[in-house]
Amino acid sequence: MMLSNTLRKRIRLLHRDLGYLCIGMTLVYAISGIAVNHINDWNPNYQITQSESRVEGLSPSLGNNDIQSLLRRHFSLQDKIRSGYRASADEYQVFLKDGSLLSANLVSGTVSAEMVNNRPLLQALNYLHLNHARDAWTWIADIYAAILLFLALSALVMLRSSNVMKSRKTWLTLTGILLPLLFILLR
Repeated sequence: MMLSNTLRKRIRLLHRDLGYLCIGMTLVYAISGIAVNHINDWNPNYQITQSESRVEGLSPSLGNNDIQSLLRRHFSLQDKIRSGYRASADEYQVFLKDGSLLSANLVSGTVSAEMVNNRPLLQALNYLHLNHARDAWTWIADIYAAILLFLALSALVMLRSSNVMKSRKTWLTLTGILLPLLFILLR
């Protein structure tokens, strides 16, 4: 493609400025993308820790309110309990408002805790990446995608190539196109 030096210079300047503009958005999508791609290996929004402890005073003869009071004190739960019930004569389960779970063995006094903690930064980035924000964010994401298209296409014409077939940009571009096509064809 024959472009004047002036046009190439303008494309290069616009490419540079739009590239700077896209840095923040690229970080959002890249970090969140890595996290969400590995959703089968870990939960990108929450950290779930499991522990076991012994709570003195637990007994099958205690009432539900007494069991909850003991667990509330031992785990410093204050107003975090959503509900609780007897799963069996010897087991009591407590569900917390944040999604955590306590399973108390009333005979042994052993309590298994599955505590859920937010990953605030990743949770926020995933919220944007997966477009849960909707509305204005959809437009922002669409504009970002259009700018990425411009960046990809303008990169092809910014520098002159004397021999297109020997040009590094040709082979890198073909590789970048063929990789996703290969995965689509082999699925």
